Amino acid sequence: IQNLLRSGQKALAAGQWAEGVRLFGAVLQRQSDIATAWHNLAVCLSGLGRWQAAMDACKKALQIAPNLWQSYLIWGKSSKSLGDCMQAEACFKNVLQSDPHNAPARVALADLYMNTFGQPLVSVELVKPLLDSPDYAEDAELTTIMAGLYDRDTDANTHNQRVIAFSKKSLHLDIAALDFLDPGHRVEQSMLPLPSAPP
Repeated sequence: IQNLLRSGQKALAAGQWAEGVRLFGAVLQRQSDIATAWHNLAVCLSGLGRWQAAMDACKKALQIAPNLWQSYLIWGKSSKSLGDCMQAEACFKNVLQSDPHNAPARVALADLYMNTFGQPLVSVELVKPLLDSPDYAEDAELTTIMAGLYDRDTDANTHNQRVIAFSKKSLHLDIAALDFLDPGHRVEQSMLPLPSAPP
């Protein structure tokens, strides 16, 4: 079982979702009480867009380990993908009841409030504690900027300056990959030839 778990972890880390499903499924056929295997199976299933199966795996993981908050996140994201936004909200709030400072749950809930429920100010309040976080400050700042578009809390020029400052600080482009922006570069060089018309 340990070899299967290690191989499953490697597949998951590499984004090889189908292989991860196969490997974690094999583990669970042999021993069905491993909460992390159910959770990792859920991650792989969600990577394949198999939302219902991912939710079912999360529920199994949580039956074994009710404090496995990561499974509530996957369950919530899967619920959102299936259009059940109330269930998604309940999952994210469940995590925050246990740990009010949980950054991934705050970001996921903020996204839900902004983009689904149309409540940008609630989103801003959710991410405000993350503005100084080394891992989540960019998410928090981007949420705040996007909320400003919806809420119009500042004038256009001030908002523009916030967007520019965020872009300079956080968005890193590979200039070499943008050679098509060179005025000397002809557009035709970037286009594929059209297939010949039939005679």
